[in-house]
This record gives sequence, structure tokens and C-alpha cells, in this order.
Amino acid sequence: MTDPLPPAAPSGLPGRRRVLYLFASLPLARGLGPRPYAPAAVELKPLPGAARPRPPAARNATLLVGGPPGGETGRWAGLVAPALAQGLPPGSHIALRPLGGLDGVTAANRFSAAPAPDGSRLLFTPGATVQAWLAGESRARFDVGTWLPVLAAAAPAVLMGRFPLSRLRGQPVRVAVERLPGPDLAALLGLHLLGAHPVPVLGLSGPAREIALGAGHVDAVLLTGPGVARRVARLAGSGLVALAGFGAAGDARRDPAFPELPYLGELCPPALVRGALFAAWRASALSAQLVFATTLPALTQAGLVALWRDAATAAVADPVLSAALSGDGVRALAGPAAMGAQRTLAAPVPALLALRQWLSAHRGWRVG
Repeated sequence: MTDPLPPAAPSGLPGRRRVLYLFASLPLARGLGPRPYAPAAVELKPLPGAARPRPPAARNATLLVGGPPGGETGRWAGLVAPALAQGLPPGSHIALRPLGGLDGVTAANRFSAAPAPDGSRLLFTPGATVQAWLAGESRARFDVGTWLPVLAAAAPAVLMGRFPLSRLRGQPVRVAVERLPGPDLAALLGLHLLGAHPVPVLGLSGPAREIALGAGHVDAVLLTGPGVARRVARLAGSGLVALAGFGAAGDARRDPAFPELPYLGELCPPALVRGALFAAWRASALSAQLVFATTLPALTQAGLVALWRDAATAAVADPVLSAALSGDGVRALAGPAAMGAQRTLAAPVPALLALRQWLSAHRGWRVG
């Protein structure tokens, strides 16, 4: 079946506007980029004097939780839900609805297909959900760029190696990889930007990754998740090298947890840092650090978004959640920090195209 012809331009339009009209009506033009619209970029504010929207439908809100049942994402959801509820109107309750799946894609698809938002349903997923979207997986039928951030958490990320960076440039570098796409995508792309030739060694997860690095079975590994500072110190004590940090939860600067460790962008040629592939790396690097993200759907009323964001700010101070975050060396992202992280994750179209073209050039790497 062929695409329909574009409608004729109205005859009253001036010549230049008629050309633009015809181009916009073409199927190809309509299909450019992964997102046909970006409602998340605009949050409508209520008119002066307008009544504030009612609390989330209201007292029975739901977190759609992605990831394996009983996994880390579910554990964090169990801590975040009561902390958020304390910042909502009295009597509010947040129920958890686990939707399973390896990486949260199932939950994100369900979230995006939901009816008109009323502020009662939020998505709670790990960074792996964003990684599937960045890589252009066919399973990911959602657009991260339209999500409205409420509360997130990110861990530091450090790239460790067996040799200094000067010995890795221009050389094949074996990288411990659990799966692709996944957090190690950021390690592979980061090494490419640093001038090395990354080679994924698939199937390594958990402590086996660091054991493989110490035994010389791989040349580099990305450390993120709980206890990064402790793990970096242990590996450095055995003669391994901290090569680069991945920034402070999306900020293009050194992580305060590792002030002496260069941010990867400091080590790249300036021309690369200004390019689309580096923007793609920033999104993938933050997704690798992302412990969880809590988001509202596009077109949620501004008053309801404000209500949830106020609750998130209060939740960060909850002693139980705060102790769990600090115990794992994880930082909470609420308010402006959550919105800044969302801007980094929602990579622009040129960055998405650059990343997917780069992945396409390495078809030997197993994806999914």
C-alpha cells in the first residue's frame, strides 16, 4: 500500500508558504524523528483566579512499576510511594502496580497507552527503560521526551580500566557487558569517544564484572549502582585505574563524589563534545546512573504536576527514604534537578539518529 498523495496547498497562500505547506504534508516529513509532537515541552499554567485542580483522583493514586518482580526497582518503589504520599493532601494513598518485565518497557508502554491523564497514574521505572528507547528498540512504543519528571535518583558512574587511558587509545578494549542495550552502552560509546575500539564481552553481571577486570579477562568495566565509592577504592587498591567519571547526575561536570577524577567530556576533543554523538552519550550515561525515575504522562494539568512535584520535594526529606538513598550512595533528584535530568535523557533527534547509526555500524553486537 503506497502513501497517499499530499493534499493540494490552498491557492491563496503565497509561494513560499505553499512550499512549506506541501513539505509538511508529505508522509516522509511527518515521519521525521521519533516524536511527532513534544507536549512535555510545554506545561500550561492555569488562568489567574482559576480553581486549583483536585488532588490526584485523588486519594488512590497508582505507581506503575516496571522491572522484575522483587527486583531493585520494586524495592525503591516501596520506599518512594509512602514518602510521596506524605506530601499529598491528608488521606491520600499510593498503590503499587507491578507490571514486571526485564527493563520496564512493558510498564512504559502501558503508561503511554493510558487514557487522558488525571494525575492519578505515574510511571516508576529503572534507567534500563530509557536505554531501550535510546537504542531504538522496536519494543519501546513510547517517547521519553514527553514524560513529565517528578522524582528520580541517580548513582555515580565511574569507568575503570586495567591500563591508563593513554594505553587504550587506538587499541581494542574488552568491556564487561551484561546485555545490550543496557547501562554498558554508555561505557562502549564513551570509550569510542575517547579514541579506543570497544569490544563487548557479553553476559557479565554483578560481582563477576569486577572479578573479570581484576583477572584480566576484560580491560574496562563501568561501575554504577550502590556503593560505587567503596568499589572504586577497592579496585584502585589492587592496581586498577579509574579512567573517567560520567558526571553528576546529568550535569556536564565532575562528580562531587570524585572531585579528582576527570569528567569524560574533559578528555574528549572539543569538536566531539559539541557533536550529536556526545549528546547521545550524555543521555546514555545518565540512564546508566538512573536508579529510578517517577514521571507523569504528557498533558497532565499544570496544577497536578505542581502538586506531585511539591510532594517529591517533601519526600526527599523523609527519613526512611533519605537513609536508604544515602546508604547506597545515591542522590535524589527533585524539583529543578529532576527537570534538568529529564532534559538530558530526552536526547534531541540528531543525537538519537547519531546513536542509532553508531549502533547500526556495530551489528555484530547482540541487541536485546
